[in-house]
Amino acid sequence: MQGVGKTRQKGEEIAGTDTMHLIKKCIIPKGKKITHARFVGEIRLQKAEIHRTRTTVGGNLLNYEGKTSTDTAGMETIKIHINSTISRAKQGIRYLCIDIGNNMYVNTKLLSPEYMRIHIDLIPEEIRQEYNTDEFMDENGYVYMEVTGAIYGLSQSGYLANQDLIKNLAKHGYHPVKRTPGLWKHETRKTTFTLVVDDFGVQ
Repeated sequence: MQGVGKTRQKGEEIAGTDTMHLIKKCIIPKGKKITHARFVGEIRLQKAEIHRTRTTVGGNLLNYEGKTSTDTAGMETIKIHINSTISRAKQGIRYLCIDIGNNMYVNTKLLSPEYMRIHIDLIPEEIRQEYNTDEFMDENGYVYMEVTGAIYGLSQSGYLANQDLIKNLAKHGYHPVKRTPGLWKHETRKTTFTLVVDDFGVQ
């Protein structure tokens, strides 16, 4: 949301991404479906922050008719790309793996907002106090959110984030290769890379 930490010690604040904000149920447009929030906890040993919890949206309950699929590199393309690096290693060709941070994904804006609700019992006390959530609660104890940014669970999030990525990389001379999904190259440099969602294999 908009961050947390007004009551914490200086330096302990957590910045927000402005992906969603609280809203009263009566303001939600008529005909708009309201979905639920789902909390996912994982242990990811390969990440800097091993214990991870995130909120996802029940996108299966929403109707979205726009584009959702994106081009990603197939296994054949990735293998050829890596093998071409190995075969030219003596020429100084090197390979690098890059993973874009999650903030790039959640900073992508939706074309139109979606709506979800979370029961007050699932919201930590610190958040309840800082955001005054009781003011937005209905008679059944649900708090409502207007989701304006890409968030995990929405079918359109991946496509919209990918479109943002294409625009951002184009400014620096990188473009997808025609007829080879997931392979990119630079306009003037010899740099190429494969892309799968937010994982880069750079030559």
